[in-house]
Parts: sequence; structure tokens; C-alpha cells
Amino acid sequence: MARRSRTAREPFQWMLGCGTFGILHHADGRDLLIETIRFTETEAVAVNLTDHGTRVILPDWPGAHQFTPLPAADACQAADIPAPVTRKVGDMHRRVDPFHTERYLNAQFRGLVALIFDKHLPCNHGLLLAARANGWDERWEGPHIEDPEQTAGNVADRQARNPTWTLERAIRDQLLHDARTTPARLDALLERAGWTPVLANIDALVTGCQNAAPYPLYTGTDTPDAEQGEPDDTQLTLL
Repeated sequence: MARRSRTAREPFQWMLGCGTFGILHHADGRDLLIETIRFTETEAVAVNLTDHGTRVILPDWPGAHQFTPLPAADACQAADIPAPVTRKVGDMHRRVDPFHTERYLNAQFRGLVALIFDKHLPCNHGLLLAARANGWDERWEGPHIEDPEQTAGNVADRQARNPTWTLERAIRDQLLHDARTTPARLDALLERAGWTPVLANIDALVTGCQNAAPYPLYTGTDTPDAEQGEPDDTQLTLL
């Protein structure tokens, strides 16, 4: 549920919610303009708005950091990107695009999602179905129903946790997770799925797609009740 705008410094904790913009006062003294992505029992994940939309992994929460919430419009203005488009539903404003920040700031994120669409590559549920059926499931209609944005975000998470990993290694690790298979079976699956030649040249292909025409978004941004930003809320309901 959306909450009132606040600007006072407070502990960085899960009660801030996902999709909250603000300044993270890091335990090491750094101040980072971020958007919170998720909280688990062991870590918090955020997007750094001042560093090309890279992921920030915070394993030492709660208690180690402080946070000053900011209205989404103010935070996005500071990052020189539009405020998120939201839709008013009842008394709440719901985010139309949960990956708004990455889409504008993270060139690798844009390139990877555009590449998945362009090459018609399965990920997430589509790849899992392929692994279980040893082939393609007739219900698979294309990447648009497999949420390649989530795959690209998860790849970014893996690189944030493992700074020495190449993009290829991070993608392979994510696809292994998506398929719920074994490393020994993954190569054959990726060959059938069309991933093998893509991974062999992944850096150049992703770079080449970073400025491609916008890929299709199933977000409802063309509906009459969509509006730019939100009037009073710091946090947006994403679901």
C-alpha cells in the first residue's frame, strides 16, 4: 500500500517497502541515491540511480545503514529520468512498469531484454518447460510472457554479488536456475533453445541492442488512467 511522503532519516529496513526512492546513508559513509528492489531475510537489493542503474546488494541489514525517503519525482529528477508512470487504483497508485529505473538507466539491462525479444529466446517459465519436456511446450508464445525483464534483473543481481563474473557467466547461471536442470544437461538445452550462438558473442550482441527500438511492454501504459509520477506518495504499490 502506498504511504505518505517522508523526508526524515530512518533505519534502512524492510518496512520501507519495495519501489521506494531515497538516499541510502551507507555504513561506510557513502550516500547513494537508490530505489529499493526487494528485501529478504539475508539481504536487501537496490538500484543505484547515480551509477547507471547498477544493482546494490546489502547483506548487512538491518541496523547498518540509514535511509532518507524521497518522492519518486524528486529522485528521478535528480537522476535525470522521467518519474514512473502510475495508475490510480482506489486510494493507491500502482507502478505500471516495475523496471522503470533499470529501463532508463541501465544500458546492459535494456540490451539484454531487447536481445531476448529480437532472438526469440526462452527464459524463466519457457525454459523450465523446455527442460522438463525435452522440447518446446505448445503454450510458449514468446518472450513477452516470460518476463525477460526479471531475467535481466536477476543477471544484474548475480553480477553485483560476483563482481568478477563476465556477463556470459552470469546469464548462464541465471538460465541454469530458470531451467532447474543440471549443468551437464544445460548445454544441450541451450543449444536447442538458440542460446548457444548468442552466448558465444553476448557482449557485442547486448551492446548492439542497447539503442534498439523499444521492445513491446505489456504494461498498459496507453490506458487513459495512466499518469506520470504520483502526487504525494514516496512508495508505490508494484503489484
